[in-house]
Amino acid sequence: ISEKDLLKLKKSQPKATFIMYMWDSVKNKKHTTTLLPYFHLKHTFDKDDSENKAYDVFNFRPLFFLDEYRDLASDHFKHIDLLFVGTVHSDRHQLLIKIRDLCEEMDKKTDFFMFFQSKKLFYARKASGKLFSGAKMADFQFVSLTKEKLIKKLERSKVVLDIQHPSQTGLTMRTIEMIGAKKKIVTTNRHIKDYDFYKPNNILCIDRENMELNESFFETDYEALDARVYHSYSIEGWLEEVFSIPLKD
Repeated sequence: ISEKDLLKLKKSQPKATFIMYMWDSVKNKKHTTTLLPYFHLKHTFDKDDSENKAYDVFNFRPLFFLDEYRDLASDHFKHIDLLFVGTVHSDRHQLLIKIRDLCEEMDKKTDFFMFFQSKKLFYARKASGKLFSGAKMADFQFVSLTKEKLIKKLERSKVVLDIQHPSQTGLTMRTIEMIGAKKKIVTTNRHIKDYDFYKPNNILCIDRENMELNESFFETDYEALDARVYHSYSIEGWLEEVFSIPLKD
């Protein structure tokens, strides 16, 4: 929203409480800083932004999972050891190839749904640098996966792979959704260790520069979280905190 339109909205609703929630980093949405004075409450999913003294206004509030993930069936046969579903950006493709090779060495089955917004973009990326020099069009999908199909893939998967953008420190939506789904996670985001739901048995952090997978991580069961922690990452918990009101039954 522009500053001009926000001012119009505030003028038309003088008694309203204005709440900001950032699901991207400020450095990716730099115009946000000009809007800060117009909001009464300000939340961010990015812990670094909440601790940045240059802003000194954000309440740290991670993302949430929806009921589709809470109700995800757990009695399906898990024939996928490691699942990835996401858009291909930055160094993701290179990392996915390395991870797939490591899984093959351990005889672990992978299912990687690598999405490109268009074939034109694929050719542009392939021609522009080394990151996609060896990529084949057949490796990618150009129609996004529906939520229903994603749920089915998750039901049949043991572990889910998360590769955040290199410039992003906040946790992805996929990571939080896996709390609801009670799924193990392999992630490149080392900041996940600072969260209250972190358990080494459930979350394996890997280094982008020195990729290693622990085979035993795939063999152990998911470790249940405390009910309070679980609730705080649900949509109900998010609404309660962001709008500062307890929800009624």
